[in-house]
Amino acid sequence: MTTLDKQAISSCVWKFYKKSKQLYPFALVNWDAPTFSFNLRGTVGGRAYLRENKMTFQPVLFEQNKKDYFDNIIPHEVAHLVAWRVYGDNGHGAGWKRVMRDLGLVPTRCHSFDVSTVKQNYTIRRALYTCPCKKEFELSIQKHRSKKSFICVACKNPIKFTGTIIQK
Repeated sequence: MTTLDKQAISSCVWKFYKKSKQLYPFALVNWDAPTFSFNLRGTVGGRAYLRENKMTFQPVLFEQNKKDYFDNIIPHEVAHLVAWRVYGDNGHGAGWKRVMRDLGLVPTRCHSFDVSTVKQNYTIRRALYTCPCKKEFELSIQKHRSKKSFICVACKNPIKFTGTIIQK
């Protein structure tokens, strides 16, 4: 990443930060300009860390799609930070969509970049559950960690964790 790229990104962030402050002056009165980094891995173009007021971007996808980053990805992430402060929206909900439109953007949730060049060495982990009717379920680690109760779709009884984590 060149110094010129970092300056252009700062300029883009500043542009949408400034426009947001004009659109929502009371809600963003004490909002400092967000920071950004380029250490995101995987196939996601960008991510906003709402409480930390920062964004991170995928460096390989940025290099391959600079125009789309400036036109869509960077403002998309700024909109997340704004929607969090103005509407309490922490995703792609109505508040985020409104901010995107107010910024003059189309509220598109996902990019359509070619991600074949992005290294994808992921281990998928699943928690194995079972129920009284002996049906087995593989739940994502996120669902498993949520500590919620889950019900078998067949017998309608609660399913229980077997103690096994499967790695694929």
